[in-house]
Amino acid sequence: MRRWHGAVLLAFLTCLTASCGAFGESAERLSTTPALTTSSPVASPTAMATSVDGLPLIVVESPPVDAEVASPLVVRGTADVYEAVVHVRLTAQDGSLISGVDTKATCGTGCRGEFRIKVHFFVGQPQQATLEVFGSDGPDGSPVGIVEVPLTLFP
Repeated sequence: MRRWHGAVLLAFLTCLTASCGAFGESAERLSTTPALTTSSPVASPTAMATSVDGLPLIVVESPPVDAEVASPLVVRGTADVYEAVVHVRLTAQDGSLISGVDTKATCGTGCRGEFRIKVHFFVGQPQQATLEVFGSDGPDGSPVGIVEVPLTLFP
């Protein structure tokens, strides 16, 4: 799955570099950014839905997969989701909610925007958890573009 996201991103940026004239230089610089291709999180099957730019609806740039983190956890990425609302939650291995918060991307519903939020949590000892980042489908509110990032939480 990680390679697929990297391949899509590389194809998109190659297309920009080859056909966008003045924009080619900035697209070329973006294509060398390793964070988007080497630290892409493991996505659930619903993350296969793509936005108008061909990227997944949600792209989590930080934290990387299997990171060891303490509170507050900084979650950063881009999204093209309904009304720019991005839902972020941390769940324990048993599925219980550790922390949850919503934020807004700088653009949404047909355009890609950036988001960044601090997620505060408390755990008494190190434990495995999953960071889930997703949008909502406008008409029925069901989760879309779910990205799951396995993490280890530290007190």
